[in-house]
Amino acid sequence: MRFRYTDIQNHQDPRNPFHRPYLIVRLLNGDRHKDVISLVDSGADVCLFHSDVGRMLGIEIEAARELAFQGVSGVREVAYLHRVDLVVRGLSSIRLDVGFTNSMAVGTGLL
Repeated sequence: MRFRYTDIQNHQDPRNPFHRPYLIVRLLNGDRHKDVISLVDSGADVCLFHSDVGRMLGIEIEAARELAFQGVSGVREVAYLHRVDLVVRGLSSIRLDVGFTNSMAVGTGLL
């Protein structure tokens, strides 16, 4: 399956936007769901979402196993792993552990 890249404004050179692989995924927890714009990061070890998304799904964020991670900044961050169902439009649902974090570096979602 192929997905189109999304153009993101380049403030330094507005004529040359950045091209990023964003997908809209649906996260499900019981009878609650939330559609989330997420960046596909081929180097990510785990899918990460902002804690606000987890709270919308009725998840008690800090009541789970803690996962320490760091991005390119080298700053240690914390996420809490919860099992949810994830759906990419046109594909089957998968059940997996994802991390929920308060880190602003994650945006809404990182796949």
